[in-house]
Amino acid sequence: MKFYICPSCNQVHLKIIESDQLMMCCNQEEQLLIENALDEAVINHLPTIRKVGNFITVSVPHEHPMLDVHHIVFIAIETNEGFQIKYIKKDEPAHAGFILSNQEFIIKAYAFCNLHLLFSTDNNL
Repeated sequence: MKFYICPSCNQVHLKIIESDQLMMCCNQEEQLLIENALDEAVINHLPTIRKVGNFITVSVPHEHPMLDVHHIVFIAIETNEGFQIKYIKKDEPAHAGFILSNQEFIIKAYAFCNLHLLFSTDNNL
C-alpha cells in the first residue's frame, strides 16, 4: 500500500495493487509520499495505536492543531486483510476507531497532515 500526491491539485491517491503503471493526475506524474520524512514534525504527527479486543483506536497527539490551514485529513490502517480509512473533521480531535475481524491484525497506522504530509507507525501490539 502506497500513498501518492498530485503536485498540481494536492489530491492524495492510494495505490493498493503494485504495478509498473505510473500514478498520474492533472496530466502529471504523482509523487510518492515518503512516511515520516520531516524529522522535526514527527513528534506531533506519529499515530498511536490502542487495541481492545477487535476495536482499534488510532490517535495523533493532542498537540496537533486542527485548523483550516493545518490539520489531520485522514487516519488509515493497513491490516493483513486490507485497509480502512477514516476522514477527520477539522474541528474535532485527530482520532479514529476501527473494527477488525477475528483473524485480522493491524500492520501499520497512517496519519495524513495537510501541511506536513504522511506519517506512520508500525504495529507494536
